Amino acid sequence: MYLRCDVLAVYLKEHAMSKLTVHARLIVLHWIFVIALLLVGIFAIVQVQAINTSASDAMYRDLLLLKAVDESRSAQVAFKIQVQEWKNLLLRGKDQAAFDKHLAGFNKHEAEVKEHLTIANAIAIAIAKNLGIDSRLNIDSIISSFDKLGPSYREALQRYDRSAADPAAAVDKAVHGIDRAPSNSIANW
Repeated sequence: MYLRCDVLAVYLKEHAMSKLTVHARLIVLHWIFVIALLLVGIFAIVQVQAINTSASDAMYRDLLLLKAVDESRSAQVAFKIQVQEWKNLLLRGKDQAAFDKHLAGFNKHEAEVKEHLTIANAIAIAIAKNLGIDSRLNIDSIISSFDKLGPSYREALQRYDRSAADPAAAVDKAVHGIDRAPSNSIANW
């Protein structure tokens, strides 16, 4: 059974509070305010900690996202350098030393592209896990397209004939435009 508020107030007025002096009533009122203030303070501390945790989580996600974008842009730059090394290989490849130099540069930048994309993919998965969502970024397909690109270039390079008047023409024709789709896929990521 419960007491109604007005009944409780009447009871306290007639029995408990009426027997206290004014001084004692002020002390009781003081402690009620102190307890209420402590409760409000504890509530405020808990809320500040919750906001701080939320802000820290958001900052962590933002840093991860920034790192993923940075890695994807680094992959894009490395890919552009890789394509430039390919062009240099075709243009200057009649000289064996230049051919070897630009082929090594091509291979080096191909490895950099894969490394940057792999890191970006790992970060994207971490972001998706942190947010509790499925990874909707299609980085695996981008990596797959780049995995196919290197062998295509190397296969076309077998047609490079130093004794021909224009050895680059046949090779360039074989790989013409194959770099556009992977390049666009990074740019659109």
